[in-house]
Amino acid sequence: MAELSTRLAARATARRRRLTEQAVVAGGQGLSGVGNLVFAVVMARILSPARFAELAAFLAMYLLVHAPVNSLSAGSALEPGLTRRLRTRVLGAGLVAGVATAAASG
Repeated sequence: MAELSTRLAARATARRRRLTEQAVVAGGQGLSGVGNLVFAVVMARILSPARFAELAAFLAMYLLVHAPVNSLSAGSALEPGLTRRLRTRVLGAGLVAGVATAAASG
């Protein structure tokens, strides 16, 4: 009986720890979103419309590059062999996207 209660207490402690970790991550993401919003509003007030359009274009391009890289990073954390298998494909796609972006920008 004592062993059962010890196991149940250990499970409850582990569950509480995981929930706390997830709450901290979610809070950090929420705070990051608020910071991004404040930055965008301040820049919209400070910059001229043309300069803000340049900033928005840069941030959009950054997001287009950053999101796939983050998903690849998360995927390789779950399956370490994934990085080796996709490295060539990802580098090729990045090279094509970089050349296309450079060609389109002038």
